Amino acid sequence: MAEIIESATLDEEEEEKLARQCAREYQLITRDDRLEKIAEDIVTHLLGRGYQGKAMVVSIDRFTAVKMYNKVQHHWQQHLQQLKN
Repeated sequence: MAEIIESATLDEEEEEKLARQCAREYQLITRDDRLEKIAEDIVTHLLGRGYQGKAMVVSIDRFTAVKMYNKVQHHWQQHLQQLKN
């Protein structure tokens, strides 16, 4: 995204506006309660597909990808515990 901004012909005011907007959207995208719900939905979806297979989740950055991995693992373990009880 930084490359796109650098290559675009924006004046300083437009660059600042774009940076503020991206920062605001980044905060919304990476909000913890949102990621938690998505992780829960991922586990539910994978279990409800009816067949074993692979899946891929795309995240906005590495930090968010790691957070999502941890959250999915947590919900997966919760589901396994429910099956054991």
